[in-house]
Amino acid sequence: MVNLKTRCQVTGRVFCALAAMMFVVSIAQAQRQMEPLGRGVHAMHSATSQAYIGWRLLVTDPENVGFNVYRSASGGAYTKLNSLPITNTTDYVDSTANFTVTNSWYVRPVTNGVELVPSAPSGLPANSAVVRYRSLTLSPPPGPGVAYDVKFCWVGDFDGDGEYDYLVDRWPTNGIGSQYLQAYLRDGTLLWQMDMGPLSTNRSNVYEPDA
Repeated sequence: MVNLKTRCQVTGRVFCALAAMMFVVSIAQAQRQMEPLGRGVHAMHSATSQAYIGWRLLVTDPENVGFNVYRSASGGAYTKLNSLPITNTTDYVDSTANFTVTNSWYVRPVTNGVELVPSAPSGLPANSAVVRYRSLTLSPPPGPGVAYDVKFCWVGDFDGDGEYDYLVDRWPTNGIGSQYLQAYLRDGTLLWQMDMGPLSTNRSNVYEPDA
């Protein structure tokens, strides 16, 4: 015969164990799903005598993080451009670069006065054109005698290097050829393409059509 006190102690231990398990499960479910992304540093020749350098703030960065920007000219040593860590933005305008030679930039996060691991660099060729966008040279789908437009473009990391690549939706201009999806790496390399077939359906199911 089990007395009431013993039964209550056993019940209490079981309840505590169940509560602990539910707490652990709730924490696991509440953890944010994140892509392992890099800094995404990107340099653009934004004006005649200016380069715009932008990068990504990561969710794992501490609130007091700052950044130092470094530039290399003609493949030489990197030189820090800013005097104090940049803390109020994630971009920088370089007005001292010589655009007649090749240039590349990277950033280093700074916390508590200590520089951390540098980002992957981003560069510009000598005598680069002034543009404020990134361009890709697209490969023509293999359909014979069919011209293709670009309908949509999405981003995703297709090679696992922590930087976004591009998925491009190609539609035949005649409306009856095969639809193709093409994956391009960040540097413009065609990684793969998929023939969706001439009778692919729901081609426009990724956006809300106009009423």
